[in-house]
Amino acid sequence: MNKQDIEKAKSGARLVTDYGNPARVICWDADGQYPVVALIYEIKTDSERAVMLSSSLRAYLDENESFDDLHLFESYPHGASHIEVNGRSNIPRWCRK
Repeated sequence: MNKQDIEKAKSGARLVTDYGNPARVICWDADGQYPVVALIYEIKTDSERAVMLSSSLRAYLDENESFDDLHLFESYPHGASHIEVNGRSNIPRWCRK
């Protein structure tokens, strides 16, 4: 994610994983190589799980990709149709803006 998108994320822009699961950052300055702590909403279990990410919102510092990498919702390439059921949102209220 580029610096401009990171700033948008810090300002509260909606975030999603590669799978389109909603995510929210709860900490930007943890100690270590992975200073970002995010909660990712798992639709199947209706719960959140914590992940630690690099400052560029990637799960790994090397070239490996992870489905936990975060993206701005507005630029999410796959759409978000799978997070709606029968036309109704299947995501928690905090994810909707």
